[in-house]
Amino acid sequence: MSTIDGVGAVIAELQRFADQATSNPKLDEMEAAVRELWRRHRADEMRRTLRAALEASGAKLPAADFDAIACGRVDAEDRSLTAARLFLESDLNFLVLAGDFGVGKSFGTLAAIAELYVKPRVRQWAADVEAKIALGGFDLSKSPAENLALVAPPDATARVMPLSFAWWLGSALSSTWEPWREERARGAKQGNRSVPVLVVDDLASEPESDRETAALEALVEHRLTRKTIFTTNASAAVLRGRYGLRAGDRIGHLGRRVYIEGPSRRRGSAW
Repeated sequence: MSTIDGVGAVIAELQRFADQATSNPKLDEMEAAVRELWRRHRADEMRRTLRAALEASGAKLPAADFDAIACGRVDAEDRSLTAARLFLESDLNFLVLAGDFGVGKSFGTLAAIAELYVKPRVRQWAADVEAKIALGGFDLSKSPAENLALVAPPDATARVMPLSFAWWLGSALSSTWEPWREERARGAKQGNRSVPVLVVDDLASEPESDRETAALEALVEHRLTRKTIFTTNASAAVLRGRYGLRAGDRIGHLGRRVYIEGPSRRRGSAW
């Protein structure tokens, strides 16, 4: 045997002894138990994380809509979803989703954002949990559930934060313009104007005021290189009358308007 072969044999033997020394059947059993617990709960935890992230954005949708998106109960042919998805995958900067009450503009928009922005982060979070489980090193004084909580903290909202999008109500639009800082508490925060994707939901739902034109113009100016989706029940004529031509011209130049038709997704009017 050569000197090199002899050294290799010694190294291999030392490694074998090291593996035996570090091997701990109880740790192996704990890792197996944690892995099985994660396998059983992985899908539920991913859905819970997705829903928590969507709710944390500030979107104001019924609980049933959050459940539907988190569970994947979304019609792939939904026109609002399709329009929002195509916009988010395009080079455009603005999208106006217009249509009657209840046709699914907000739902489709949130479903598209979930598909393209949030679900990939949830999947990455789940992969990170599995990588941590593979590293082992669990605390034998704790139960498998407690050890799993160490690598998959129970605070689902924090798992995929910070979010890459924000959701404002149209009624908060005028509180976002810089001179009106004192009114931020009533609506959207000034700081999230710069997120990659901003949704201004239900534009023209706010009370008419002499500052809404300046507010929209300021927001559009700030987001010329970012993606912004406006949903609205108002007609193009109403939007022109309320916000003027300048903002509409900018939005039209860097984006598009899509009118969503169809029956209401809601159960119907109470009167």
